[in-house]
Amino acid sequence: MKLSWIVKCPICSREYHIAGLGSHLSTKHNTTLKNFPELRELQSKYVRECIAPKYRGKPSPRKGKTWEEIYGAEKAKLLKQKLRERNEKLGIFCNRGDKNPMRDPVIREKWKKIITSPEYRLKKSKIAKKLMNDPEFKSRWYKRYIELTYGAITNVAKQLEQQGYRVIPLHHGYPVPDIIAIKDGNVYAVEVVKSLKQITPQKYINCKYYNDIWWVVYKPQEGGDVDG
Repeated sequence: MKLSWIVKCPICSREYHIAGLGSHLSTKHNTTLKNFPELRELQSKYVRECIAPKYRGKPSPRKGKTWEEIYGAEKAKLLKQKLRERNEKLGIFCNRGDKNPMRDPVIREKWKKIITSPEYRLKKSKIAKKLMNDPEFKSRWYKRYIELTYGAITNVAKQLEQQGYRVIPLHHGYPVPDIIAIKDGNVYAVEVVKSLKQITPQKYINCKYYNDIWWVVYKPQEGGDVDG
């Protein structure tokens, strides 16, 4: 029987090809396939059955070739220039072997002193403030921050649940009620709204952390009476 390589993400339940699931887990949930042995084994099986046979005994067509041989002189020059500009902007070294200046202990020690100096940290802080004034950069940074934080909270919550704790995550990625009411071992999420139009049950459609959700319509014009 032919295996289906389409699987569901164990965290958000979205469907992905097993070859791309690892990247999704890393970027969206801040975790890896190592934490899911069954999926890791399925990915290894996919590589053995579908990827490895295509290249078994065949060297990479690019191996041993220069960029000029692969892309042509003009395009290779353009690609190298873009790579050089990116490396200079990020302050990283991509030279291989003994050409890498960071292999020199004198240069490496000098670089460590620079990046730990107060002047460097102040300059880095000023650059960060300028970047955060850019709406596009701020939007991308905030989105990435939320994804990483959401993934970390999800993993910790699962570990606590495995230890027998009852967990209620409170984060932007989860529905957070106005009030959490606890009685007789039950936990209730209470939402206080001004009218029936503001009641949105779909907000908690996939939420399993509460025993029940209460929507309370508060009417101050009637002396603070409450309708549940």
